Amino acid sequence: MFQAKGFEKVVVDGKEFTLSEEIDLIKTNKHTVEVIIDKISCRHKDLKNDVFQANLRSRLNVAVEQSLNLSDGLVTLRVSGKKSLLFSEKFSCPNCNISLPEIEPRMFSFNSPIGACEKCHGIGMIYKVDPSLLLNPNLSINEGGVIPFNRFFFHETWYIRLLKKMAQEEGIDLNTAIKNLTQREINLLLYGTGNVYQVLGKNRFGKTTVIYERFDGLINELERRYFESSNEQVSEIQKYMKEVVCDSCGGKRLKKEVLSITIDGLNIATICNKSVKELKDYYQNQFFQKINPYEKIIAMPIVKEILNRLNFLDSVGLSYLTISRTAKTLSGGEAQRIRLASQIGSGLTGVLYVLDEPSIGLHPKDISALINSLFKLRDLGNTLLVVEHDEETIKAADHLIELGPKAGKDGGRVVFEGDLSAIKKSNCLTGLFLSGKEKIDFEKRP
Repeated sequence: MFQAKGFEKVVVDGKEFTLSEEIDLIKTNKHTVEVIIDKISCRHKDLKNDVFQANLRSRLNVAVEQSLNLSDGLVTLRVSGKKSLLFSEKFSCPNCNISLPEIEPRMFSFNSPIGACEKCHGIGMIYKVDPSLLLNPNLSINEGGVIPFNRFFFHETWYIRLLKKMAQEEGIDLNTAIKNLTQREINLLLYGTGNVYQVLGKNRFGKTTVIYERFDGLINELERRYFESSNEQVSEIQKYMKEVVCDSCGGKRLKKEVLSITIDGLNIATICNKSVKELKDYYQNQFFQKINPYEKIIAMPIVKEILNRLNFLDSVGLSYLTISRTAKTLSGGEAQRIRLASQIGSGLTGVLYVLDEPSIGLHPKDISALINSLFKLRDLGNTLLVVEHDEETIKAADHLIELGPKAGKDGGRVVFEGDLSAIKKSNCLTGLFLSGKEKIDFEKRP
């Protein structure tokens, strides 16, 4: 076949042959057969010759294309005196054949079934049986010491028969308090023996039946029922479980195949575990030094968008947050400032924004950055209605309205409306403090 296509040499199991030779292949053995498509030799000075370079590139292109067609997308490059290199045009490892689908954005989202870890479904946490919740040390097995199954010991279900048969054959006394059992015996109960037992009993029709069943332990049995049972049974089994980090993705929420995709040796989970401040420094000062010119062309518009979003978060005082922080762990002020940053980034105009104390939880040094962000949102052509008690934020407002004169049933009336200079001249409560007529005395620490 190869001779008919004009090829002259092959490598069989690492040894070179010409196709005119007789090659002995054992039919029952697995052999590696490689076709030699082209051999190229050159000297260092040849590479400086433009004509030679053009011819070399042309020959390589033809050789690689022929190899890809012959071997379903594989190319082997042998350099004299060095280890062979195997390349594949597919999203797969040419050595172990593990493959990936075509890389697309939704692969990197744990909200998509394409990217989410198959074990925890993108949550990062799973329920595992807690051994400490299964056994009552003061009771024997026959007295109901196996808590999740205690009521079944008086009805002789097939699983209870299996457990008793295992105990009988392994020498576990069913009438001994669990606290008096050996650690080996407790381990057999919890984690199983892996052995198959002959279990004798009657089926629902009263007929004597024999089954052969393997005992995998209480923990495996409960986890199996947890994943196979109805909602009512699931909530019952959950009493004996605790939430732990997924042992498949390590809490990173994505498939292992997705986590194997890296840029500069970093996968998306590693990137997301960095803070806004760390990522800004990485993309501004380090990233472009670690990629080649071709990759720079691809990365520049993407990195520009990333930095824009990081700058928005930084400008509202959230530089300390990691990108992977979940919404439920954010304070109200942090969540509001994230929404503020996203609105600045959206570039919308003609929108009325109502903000409830956006400065809450901020360090005083970050207030000015927040105010600048509010100015940016205003300057886009939007209106901002801010409910606030922070002095700096109040002073930065274009227009002030005070409701009062007091709180609750004694408030709710407009007691002032105007700009900063006007409120300082008024007798409203905020104006008195802003003008310095009223002060809060603080006790000095000794």
